[in-house]
Amino acid sequence: MKHCSINLIIAFFGATLPISTFAAAQTAGPVESESTPKARQTMHAFAACAADNSTEKALKTLQMDFRTTAYRSALRTLAIDNRQCLAGGKMQSAGILFAAGMAERLLETRFAPARDTLVRAADSVAPEPRNASDALAICVVRTAPADVAGLFESDVAGEQEMAMAKALTPTVNRCAGSGLSPVMSTSGLRAILATAALRVVAAGAEQAG
Repeated sequence: MKHCSINLIIAFFGATLPISTFAAAQTAGPVESESTPKARQTMHAFAACAADNSTEKALKTLQMDFRTTAYRSALRTLAIDNRQCLAGGKMQSAGILFAAGMAERLLETRFAPARDTLVRAADSVAPEPRNASDALAICVVRTAPADVAGLFESDVAGEQEMAMAKALTPTVNRCAGSGLSPVMSTSGLRAILATAALRVVAAGAEQAG
């Protein structure tokens, strides 16, 4: 893996579940993330700063097909161009968490009020899913937009975050279908919902003209 810079190392994976399995016999619901709370909070703040500094480029990038080399390159460039947001610190993380943090920030700023926008966008035509986890996330966003907004309103790695994630478990299970019960980290659930939500509201805004 190539280093983006001395102070910034991000592994640019697609928008998949960082920690997930699908099994009919397992207990569904979010589990504790392998990342430390501090690491998650630092990444979230870095991503928000990048979204503020490069709003249009972030919005365009997050609507690209995350399976492509062009997307990974654009995401990497966003990280490098905004490395000053780290204030000289160091970071190592998966690209999906960087993308998700930017998506949440854009929902707060470009599509405010995010809760109302998500609820309205749930009735618009859904964006085309790009893999199984993306299809699941889009379904959850459109089925329970207010609950998804509540998750985004909670502090990253805070006490309320896990409760909001657990509240989404029934919807996640329904969207998985076929008796499957997804098991994923809270950070993984929040990440795929954030990137999907951004595309859902962007598609809704385009349809509204």
